[in-house]
Amino acid sequence: MYTVILYGVSSITLKTELIGKITGRKIDADALIDSSAEGIIINSRFAQENQLTLLPIKNPFPVRNVDGSKNTMGWVQHYTIQKLRIYSQDNKLYHEEIAEFYVTDIGDHDIILGTDWLEEHNPEIDWSFTRISMSRCPETLF
Repeated sequence: MYTVILYGVSSITLKTELIGKITGRKIDADALIDSSAEGIIINSRFAQENQLTLLPIKNPFPVRNVDGSKNTMGWVQHYTIQKLRIYSQDNKLYHEEIAEFYVTDIGDHDIILGTDWLEEHNPEIDWSFTRISMSRCPETLF
């Protein structure tokens, strides 16, 4: 079992990599752990810049900010399916899974891992030493 050392003092950000399903292309991304967000979200700008395949959502839904106000993107209309890898600080593969990401504007972040992800993986977070351990989750989810 590895422990991921988190970088960033005021937030919990993980070093991650997305792997293209068809091409196998690797894309580095920072993922913010955010217990005030729902789902797994990828920045629309990041998705476009990296030419990720976007799929239409059958039933689009509105986006709300933490304070309840409407997000400038309005509605989530697309999603993407990517292999997500999380690495430890010493660049060892720590966790891997296939994930569905909602696509919307999330400011300066590439990815947000929200409550759905946190509940599924139930990571142990040590806020004092800024470390996360995923000892309660299998290393690979497919």
